[in-house]
Amino acid sequence: LMSYCREKFEINNNYSAADMRIIAGLRYSIKTRYIDKLYLPDYVFVQDASMELITSLKENNVPGFEVTVSYTRQYHTNLAAHLLGYTGKMNAEEYTTYKTQGYPMSATVGKDGAELAFEKYLHGTNGTAIVTKNASGTVTGTTYTKEPEPGDQVSLTIDLDLQAAAEQSLTRGIENMKSKSTETSDAVGGGALVAVDVATGQPLAIANYPTFDLQTLFQSQESYDAVKDAENEPLFNRALLGQYSPGSTFKPC
Repeated sequence: LMSYCREKFEINNNYSAADMRIIAGLRYSIKTRYIDKLYLPDYVFVQDASMELITSLKENNVPGFEVTVSYTRQYHTNLAAHLLGYTGKMNAEEYTTYKTQGYPMSATVGKDGAELAFEKYLHGTNGTAIVTKNASGTVTGTTYTKEPEPGDQVSLTIDLDLQAAAEQSLTRGIENMKSKSTETSDAVGGGALVAVDVATGQPLAIANYPTFDLQTLFQSQESYDAVKDAENEPLFNRALLGQYSPGSTFKPC
């Protein structure tokens, strides 16, 4: 198999077997990007590249490499993480849905919460550019033929002050219960709190415990894995997806 891959992907025999496997894997990944007419122009070798690596690539004029800046969503609150949701690169299954709407496979889309629910309003329109490269793959010029257009603004009925109070109250209540060493308290893994306007039915606060910080969730793969694999499942939206026996919903006088 290795002999076939070495010949198929034109890998120099001077590489070790371990390096050959890495190179063959990369070239196979690049090749499969052109199946089903995806034609993604650039392959991302390194994300969150260090300044040391960037400097080395620039100083050595490595052919075919280009250092680009990517953008991430910034959230100006650490409240309502489950409700706001988050964005990410689409997977192959999502692409089958979004490609009919003109999305490239490299697009960033809403993955959960409001980001997913209001994706068609928030996404905006991509711009287009003509990028000129020389024979070695170095970019020699970029001409923008269409400027990108931002998405729409979406307003929620959530009251941030009430949301903060709900999250703080829920956290205090559960942590206080867990601090009491009883059979019931030991079983407490999480909880939820929802406040609605009884006149309109509009949600004013939707709190979950445990929660997570949207600002740090995707800082690195390690930070995401730590939250995803936590025993008490911080990513699970208990308020909307949890199946619990109803309590006393009416208090007649």
